[in-house]
Amino acid sequence: MAGTKIQSTRSSIIAEGTAQYEIVSTCTNRGTLPDTNLFLLSTPIPEDPKGDTLLRVVTFADIPTYSTDRDAVVASGVNIWRSTEVTLVFDDIETANAGQKELSSRINSLVQLFDTTAQEFESINELVTYPITDPGVEAALIASYASARTAADDKEIERDAAQLVCTDLEEELTVIEERLAEAETDFTTLSSARAKLDVVNTSIPIHTAVIQTQLESGATFLAGSTASAQDQIALNVFYVNIGSRTTLITNLATDLGTAINAGANSIVSFIAGLTARISSLTTDKNQKLLELSTCNSDLSKLQGQLTAARATEDEALAAVTAVCTDFDPNSV
Repeated sequence: MAGTKIQSTRSSIIAEGTAQYEIVSTCTNRGTLPDTNLFLLSTPIPEDPKGDTLLRVVTFADIPTYSTDRDAVVASGVNIWRSTEVTLVFDDIETANAGQKELSSRINSLVQLFDTTAQEFESINELVTYPITDPGVEAALIASYASARTAADDKEIERDAAQLVCTDLEEELTVIEERLAEAETDFTTLSSARAKLDVVNTSIPIHTAVIQTQLESGATFLAGSTASAQDQIALNVFYVNIGSRTTLITNLATDLGTAINAGANSIVSFIAGLTARISSLTTDKNQKLLELSTCNSDLSKLQGQLTAARATEDEALAAVTAVCTDFDPNSV
């Protein structure tokens, strides 16, 4: 609705040879007011409306108390009524100007009072839920909850990231342990094979020496025997062949010894390589165990911090719902 409107006419007049200053103000639009009858007038001369004088701009109490019908008021003898128009006459310009300003100020105060009352006080079937909390307090509690939830969410992200790091370390440790187990198995297998081959290779010279001694004894015996020349020749050939075999076995034993104990591709070299690998993997394993232990310790601390952050979030939410029972956490 449009605001209250007052139409005024201000003019100078001559009354009984004297200059006077007249203000005629009429309310043409009530705005938010109940009606346009804003001026409370008295009727000192009931039969002469022009003689009515302004008592005041109406108040709240005047509106239901005084009538807007002058004739009915005069007939009842009350002699006070509410009018849409007022005429003010002043003897000097200064008082007239001050009067105009004061009239405008009082009308403005009346309208402001009505507007404030309508906006801040008047209500129809208002439903209020108690206890009532200062909106500023409620807003502060909601902001505190939102901050606590954000802090908890951030801490959960941090905890999850740390969990991934620990998981990666566990997987790396598993790979190292598998490689270490393989190296230890190979070391055990090769060490056992070397021990057995060393036994065989050590026994070959002993057996070949025995065979050689027996061959020499046989040759001596053959030389003094009564065997025919043909038989002796055949036996000598046999002894020579056995001697050649013995020499071959001795050479093979030498080669086997080299394969076991000498050269870049010997069993001993492979065992040395495995020993170094086992040592390196063991160092890697111990280092990874230390990293994983530190990671798990940090993860445990983060989990504790997250638990505390969620508890703070729950407390903040409880504080909000205590004053705002229908609060939706998803609304912030």
